[in-house]
Amino acid sequence: MNARGRDGRDFTLWWFLGGAAVVCTLFYRDFIFHPERLIFGSDMLFEGISLRRFYTDEILAGRGVPMWVPHVYGGMPFVGLLPGPIFYPTTLLYLLMPLHRAIGWTFVMHTFLGGAFGYFLARSFRLRPSSAVVCGGAFMLTGYVTSHLWGGQDGRMFGMVLIPLALGCLNRGLESGKARWFCGVAFAIAAQTFTPHTQVMYFSSLALALLFLFHIVFRIPRDRGRATRDRERTPRDRGRTPRGDEQAGGRDRSGRGDRASPGDRRRAALKPYLKPVAGFGLAVAGAVALSGPQLFPTLALLGSVTRVSGGAGYEFAASFALPPQELTAFFLPDLVSSLPGSYWGSNPLKLHTEYLGSVPIALAIVGVAAGFGRGAPLSQRRVIRFLAAASVLGVLFAMGDKTPVHRIAYYTLPLMDSLRAPAMMIGPVTVFVSLLAAYGWEAALRSRSGEDIRISWPALGLLGGPLLLLGAAAAVNPQGLLNFAVASWYPEGWPRRPDPALASALRANGLLLLAGFAVSWIACWTVARRRIGSWAVAAVVVVGVADLWRVDERYLVVADASPQLAPDGIMTTLAEVAGPGERVWAPNLAGAPRNYRPNELTYHGVSSAAGLQKFLLDPYARLIGGSPEEGLIRYPEARELLNVRYVIMPGRQEGVESVAEASGRNLYAFPPGAGYAYFPAGITEAPDSSAALAEVRRNGDFPAMSIVEERPGFAPPEAGRGSAAVVRYEPDFIELDVVAEKAGLLVVSELHDPGWRAFVDGDERDVWRANAALRGVVVPEGRHRLVFEYRSRSFALGVWTCFAALGLAGAGLARSCLRSRRGS
Repeated sequence: MNARGRDGRDFTLWWFLGGAAVVCTLFYRDFIFHPERLIFGSDMLFEGISLRRFYTDEILAGRGVPMWVPHVYGGMPFVGLLPGPIFYPTTLLYLLMPLHRAIGWTFVMHTFLGGAFGYFLARSFRLRPSSAVVCGGAFMLTGYVTSHLWGGQDGRMFGMVLIPLALGCLNRGLESGKARWFCGVAFAIAAQTFTPHTQVMYFSSLALALLFLFHIVFRIPRDRGRATRDRERTPRDRGRTPRGDEQAGGRDRSGRGDRASPGDRRRAALKPYLKPVAGFGLAVAGAVALSGPQLFPTLALLGSVTRVSGGAGYEFAASFALPPQELTAFFLPDLVSSLPGSYWGSNPLKLHTEYLGSVPIALAIVGVAAGFGRGAPLSQRRVIRFLAAASVLGVLFAMGDKTPVHRIAYYTLPLMDSLRAPAMMIGPVTVFVSLLAAYGWEAALRSRSGEDIRISWPALGLLGGPLLLLGAAAAVNPQGLLNFAVASWYPEGWPRRPDPALASALRANGLLLLAGFAVSWIACWTVARRRIGSWAVAAVVVVGVADLWRVDERYLVVADASPQLAPDGIMTTLAEVAGPGERVWAPNLAGAPRNYRPNELTYHGVSSAAGLQKFLLDPYARLIGGSPEEGLIRYPEARELLNVRYVIMPGRQEGVESVAEASGRNLYAFPPGAGYAYFPAGITEAPDSSAALAEVRRNGDFPAMSIVEERPGFAPPEAGRGSAAVVRYEPDFIELDVVAEKAGLLVVSELHDPGWRAFVDGDERDVWRANAALRGVVVPEGRHRLVFEYRSRSFALGVWTCFAALGLAGAGLARSCLRSRRGS
């Protein structure tokens, strides 16, 4: 389908982008045309939207990027905890429209960009426009990317959408050696870091590294060998008369002929490698520098946090892998089930599907068969074989400890011990399969143009035969196939069982799988034989998109925003009665009725003693002794030190007066404890954090006796006397009016962190760690202004490196453009 105008220009790209825009509009129609609705996402409502509102409110208030969020786990560094795509380009929408609408529109935009970047990827490998349409159409609604709508995992979706852009830029850079394409790689990786799903970025970078190694190991030596053979052919063989240096008996202009020194030969041999190696190295370095504002604070935070999950070691790294039984999800999504709520496999939690689509798989098989036959030129056959091998390697990696691939990567690659869910490697695999599908259509077009094309029929049968047999079994006897899967793939007594409703869905899977293969293979054959025109790609893509759509729409849930986000009576009351630094606890206890969502208090600007995040700050983790919900029950001293003044419980508590009631929940006030800021009457010094925590557990009266940790070279602070009141309370800035009747240590109910600095009347003072987790500052006698400011050196360094990288990239691109113009 090469749609050309009268001037000969190809308009396929614009037809495709227009069609992609129509598909996205229709797919998201229930969201786009109803401004009161949001796109439901479980993780988004539980965790993501609250921190994004906090960030947006701080920006709109004119305070800039917040460095500290006081509303989660008693307070945490904000940027480093990966709160969401706060530096990502589409985040600008957060400032221009209601937040829930902006988040939904970013999903819509990235579905469209998935198609556009898929098209670009195929074109970067020099495939024809209609083949690029196949790649873009296959990737735009591919199951593993789009199904993350259900979880609201926008960062993961955005990161995967950027994979074809990064691969396409890298391929063009490796082939051309031009700096602008390596700059594109750097910007794509940096954008993935800003998503900020760093694990997707890491796995995507592994795919980029594979493409780079393929180019270095296979492309360059063969290209050099072909060039050498061309030089060694006689002028008669090349079909032209000798001239210049060839008439001089093969001498070069220096007159030395072929008697080059070994050093010259080594330099000549290394020359083809210099630009690719330098370009790829600079692209990686540039990506690190560009992503500094997000990357550096996260790396700095890793040394002072504890994972909420508490996992470590290889067992943790291999968790949430792709079970071998669920390889069938690539082509039969309802066998082990991709329906939310009816999953019966071995993963503890599953909210997505790996479905690749029947048409992309069928065309990818044609592409692989062409690569192992004579269905493409040699250069394309090498790429096809690379893509096939990389796809297999990616699937083996995704299966975690079921194959040695992931274990080898765990022990040989950096940072692998900090990552889990190897199944996310399916993201790059979907890109490889989409590109292979484009190569399958390209083989049909080449045969149509008269080239001698021979597809490997054994490869076609070997890859497609088992899938077609399973598809036929699903279509003819779906219940029998389900029974076979339960009996053969899972141990006896497996507690989960397939829902009876899956049988009809599985039959539809089988029929559509057979139909997709039939449409794809018949279209390839008829186009190759010139029975129909290349416009048939439009019909093939429409069938493929429709098949993916019917699975993806299960994961798109649109709901009214007000019931999810509007404040109730309890939140309204808390806004009136909770003072600065007073925290609230809304426990979700096992067996108890549902309370608020973990970060729902944060969404309404209420400081919570608990919450939901990936990490716990170490002082907080020590204080609550593990799980926040359990620790705040087990250790009442933790509630007192965190200044928890209110608790929200489902139902009524007998004998306790409720402050407010809403939606079956009640708000209760705790009796006043130590308070927000106090001068303890006595000070005990502990040699380390463990000893300090033990003293905290024994001590029940912190205003009477507080504990500080020993600091080499510092005398322990003395006990003082006086009072303190909050004057100004902002995320990164706290001001207190302190009246010290006697100089001494003032303890403030805020978590200790090295980023916090204290100033008394403008003079910086040391911040002690008090009561195992809090801040303490020695205040002299008299009335003083005590200020806490949070400053992140890692963020400042990241901003400077980002601007420096932008400047260098801009200068390099400008220089490259000037040279190109002079050359033309």
